[in-house]
Amino acid sequence: MGLGADDLAQAGGPRVGTRVWLPAPKDKATHDVFMPGRLIEPGSSKALVQYDAGGEPVEVKSDAIMPANPTSTAAEDVCLLLRLNEATVLSNVIERFAVGDVYTWVGTILISMNPFEQRPALYDEATQRRFSALNPATAPPHIFAIAEVAHRGAMRSRGISQSIVVSGESGAGKTYANRLMLGYLSFRSGGDASGEALARAMSDCNPVLEAFGNAKTTRNDNSSRFGRFQQVQLLAPVGRISTVRVSTYLLESSRVTSISDPERNCALARDSRGSLSTSRHGSPLLSRHGSPLLSRHGSPLLSRHGSPLLSNHRSVICGALPYPPT
Repeated sequence: MGLGADDLAQAGGPRVGTRVWLPAPKDKATHDVFMPGRLIEPGSSKALVQYDAGGEPVEVKSDAIMPANPTSTAAEDVCLLLRLNEATVLSNVIERFAVGDVYTWVGTILISMNPFEQRPALYDEATQRRFSALNPATAPPHIFAIAEVAHRGAMRSRGISQSIVVSGESGAGKTYANRLMLGYLSFRSGGDASGEALARAMSDCNPVLEAFGNAKTTRNDNSSRFGRFQQVQLLAPVGRISTVRVSTYLLESSRVTSISDPERNCALARDSRGSLSTSRHGSPLLSRHGSPLLSRHGSPLLSRHGSPLLSNHRSVICGALPYPPT
């Protein structure tokens, strides 16, 4: 939310020299969405501002100006910031990431930035033990803190089911985050062999799920183009894992009918072209020319002895374009 015309025009409003966040100039080659600056002259509809990066003062729409925090000290929880808006939240996350902190709280929501590098010390057993002993309400931001909240909630007397939603753009690290939480819950099982075996089995099935649902996009060569509902059942009061299962698996049906170059379709069907080249009616199953690969009326994509291997009722599941892979 910007300062607004009333905020800038009213008596006692922002003073000249106030630190603000401004939309990045479109004529400059920058990846920044917002850039810091200072208020030179308030106005009802437009204000005169100066970018910290230099240059001449420019006019900017008043409602596009966002107040900045008085200091640049990053907070573990953005809710603790004095000024809370899109620019200050983004700036806070970037500042923390710059010093190696990939996690940031937004109340009870955790923001995770993918560092695109291995950080084993961040997820080792010593870190797991530390978070299992911390109070989740005061724990620093971490994926283990989220898993610990869910574990304790499920283990309370008359505990209720817990839900963790992992969401983000392609390449953000959603699959890896799921793997980390499952590993933490296995650790909280007390090192029980059966719990570890279940967690390992769930982790080992990822390549199969990814073979059905991963595809190349413009931003990620191995993007998970599917969603899944994964259930972990714990035995109270010890908290031992008893069951891990994927109860719902949703694929991106639009990827079958409309794929833009250089994107691709699901990995499994693309790589199966050599051995499964025709449907049961003799027509091409995996086409080179963009024709639909699956019926929208329930016929199977791949079958053995008449039973469908891939089916999702009336939704399109998977296809393969282009071929061969490069």
